[in-house]
Amino acid sequence: GTFGYYAGTEDRQGSESKSQAGEQHAPDEPNNERMGNSIHFKASDMGHDIAAWYLGTIYQYDLDDNDTAIKYYLIAAEREYPYAYESLGKIYGSIYVREYEKAIKWYLKAYDLGETKLAGEIGYLYLQINKLNEALKYFEEAIKNNDTTIMKLLAKLYSEGQGIYKVDYIKAFNLYQKASLLEDGEA
Repeated sequence: GTFGYYAGTEDRQGSESKSQAGEQHAPDEPNNERMGNSIHFKASDMGHDIAAWYLGTIYQYDLDDNDTAIKYYLIAAEREYPYAYESLGKIYGSIYVREYEKAIKWYLKAYDLGETKLAGEIGYLYLQINKLNEALKYFEEAIKNNDTTIMKLLAKLYSEGQGIYKVDYIKAFNLYQKASLLEDGEA
């Protein structure tokens, strides 16, 4: 592996057993009473992908530690846990990290597994790195999935004529109207 959480034979802080050579090794446990002697650390060390992903969510949302969250999400992703792909896309695309290429990579893995609800996120990230044709492709998919946020964003782009989006007030109006109807439960 290429990550810093692999261990040889040394003990992990707070671990009572030695890891075997080549086994994945989770980052150190936080010194936090809420986590205590969590079974999730043990389960993650034993290879349970859901436990590693869950620890990532704890670090990201409860402990506000994106770096450690990423380490756990990567453990789960290496074990091909689909929600880890989405979580990595979300964290890399966040305002805190802004690594859009990495975010796209991980979101696409989840998207390819059927998480089509991510089309809007993928399109938005492509927009951020000025890959406008790719953005439009995923925006159109998001519109098919009734993503009202993307409908309004695309309507704004059409009304202002940004990038490849030539001013088209009719398209803009139709998108705003469809989003409004969906949000009001009338569509």
